[in-house]
Amino acid sequence: MGMILIYTTVETAQQAEHLAETLIQERLVACANSWPIQSMYKYKGKFIKSHEIGMYLKTSMERHDAVHKRLTELHPYECPAIIMINTEHVHPAFARWVKEQTDVAT
Repeated sequence: MGMILIYTTVETAQQAEHLAETLIQERLVACANSWPIQSMYKYKGKFIKSHEIGMYLKTSMERHDAVHKRLTELHPYECPAIIMINTEHVHPAFARWVKEQTDVAT
């Protein structure tokens, strides 16, 4: 049983907390992890080096389209990194828990 791991970044811990809480309350993701990172990239012709918050969001295979849509609506960035990673080898009990937490029928 697989699940989807979503990677994204935001500017602040408060933004990460808001995204995580909203998506969890709406049963779109089961849980979220966030941590400080340093990012370097070129955007609109300018080299940028900044501190951001990286995030992992965990959801079921069935909910990934809804998560992508809602995360795009909520995300504070104009061009957000929203990367869906299909996982194949997940501890079965954890995968079941993720599915239960994101099941809209529950």
